[in-house]
Amino acid sequence: MNNGEDHNLRLVVGFVIRRVTEEALDSGEPLDADEQFLLANLPSRAMGSEWVDADQPLAVPRDLAFEKLCSLAKSAYDHDLSLSAEAGNDWEFAIAVLKLQGHPMLWLLQWGGVEEKKPWWDKWLLLAAAFLVIVVGVGGMCFAGIGPPGQVRWIIVFCGFVGLLLLIPLLSQRLERRRLQRMVEACRSSLSGKLR
Repeated sequence: MNNGEDHNLRLVVGFVIRRVTEEALDSGEPLDADEQFLLANLPSRAMGSEWVDADQPLAVPRDLAFEKLCSLAKSAYDHDLSLSAEAGNDWEFAIAVLKLQGHPMLWLLQWGGVEEKKPWWDKWLLLAAAFLVIVVGVGGMCFAGIGPPGQVRWIIVFCGFVGLLLLIPLLSQRLERRRLQRMVEACRSSLSGKLR
């Protein structure tokens, strides 16, 4: 993580903590010490996952403190948007930075219902990838079925198809990372005073 990314992450985490704390004060139920500690030190992985047995149903106790933080994050987001449309840029910036860095504060926002705006071409890209898989699969079967029977063509088709299936998620992750980096740069120039 370079200095600019580290600065952005500190800025965004501070913004979310400040807005959740302010929203708790405005609601008349300020955060207690445990909730403040949880907000500042969110776990980096889901708790209790090491005890999961696939054969036994797992009763997971509710985490009321985390649920309260999620609700407060959503309330802060809604309140900011009701005051000004520009405040949406602050939250978009926060989501993009948290997602880019893989920070657990993103869970708080997502589970609280703060939505990330997807680009218009996102669904079209999914359809294009599905179409590519179908075309390569059918084309590969046609290629392997033409000519004298042999296993070499089928092995080539199988390897090519598996390679394509492995390549698509890698390209998708790269494209998403580039989109988030561009979003961070675009949002940075239009941040409101609350985030700066």
